[in-house]
Amino acid sequence: MEMEKRRYPRKASFEPCNVEIFFLEEFTFGSRVLNYSTGGVMLESDYLLLEWSPVTIKFDAEKKGDSGLDKACYDGIVRWCSAQEGSCSGFYGVGVEFVN
Repeated sequence: MEMEKRRYPRKASFEPCNVEIFFLEEFTFGSRVLNYSTGGVMLESDYLLLEWSPVTIKFDAEKKGDSGLDKACYDGIVRWCSAQEGSCSGFYGVGVEFVN
């Protein structure tokens, strides 16, 4: 049996968000949080994001749900991005670690 490597427990979410690549402010795309923790989020994306890319994840404050993500935006670093086989909504799963 493999040991759990995660530092924080995950919570499911379907919170819509926008993702902005730090150096490409004009390139913002819609996404959705699949799960989140104290340390980061897993997003679904139609775009391949490179590891170590800095991103900002923004939420619409008026449409904000009860996901537990309590800030309007989070800065993070893409830690991994991989194809989601058989997904109906996003081509890629993206792990983003929050930065302070």
